Amino acid sequence: MPIPFFSFEGLTKPFMTSKQTLLLALKWGVISATAGFLWTCFEFAVGLHDKYIDLHLYLTNLFFVFAIAITILSLSEYRKLNNGLSIGNAFLFGVYKAVVNAPLGALYFFIFIHHINPQMFENFVAMGIQYHLKDGKTLAEATKEANAYFNYDSYMQKIIVGGFVGPIVVNLIAGVFMRTKKKQAN
Repeated sequence: MPIPFFSFEGLTKPFMTSKQTLLLALKWGVISATAGFLWTCFEFAVGLHDKYIDLHLYLTNLFFVFAIAITILSLSEYRKLNNGLSIGNAFLFGVYKAVVNAPLGALYFFIFIHHINPQMFENFVAMGIQYHLKDGKTLAEATKEANAYFNYDSYMQKIIVGGFVGPIVVNLIAGVFMRTKKKQAN
């Protein structure tokens, strides 16, 4: 007996084929990763990676508004094409998008760090050191902590994990609010 709240009913008899679902997920995974890349470029262009770096911590989180909007748009399109949406559909669609979003986001970050803003970590480490010094740490402690957090490997790991987990979790949450009841066939 399926759990009514988390039904996989829509997964067994979809109106969309698997190929259509995968192509739609590919489209929205590319849109999600590209939006993240463009946001990072925007941050750099307006000075949040150097001149106004002290505001980066606060303003970078505004991207979540765009990420949620992209998720809602993608699930709306899925729901329209599939003639409905279950939480199971939303979850699986999120997994498909994540499989595209995570590696593409990592590629975009590689391009950004190596070709657009190679000084990003140098600037962030300097800001991190100042932050930790104000917090009462020694220069050695501040430098060690800033370097441990602001480095290529650390950020790449966060991008890959976040690029995979984020779409799944947000899709699931949005799926709870956007789900529809399947229409009975006559």
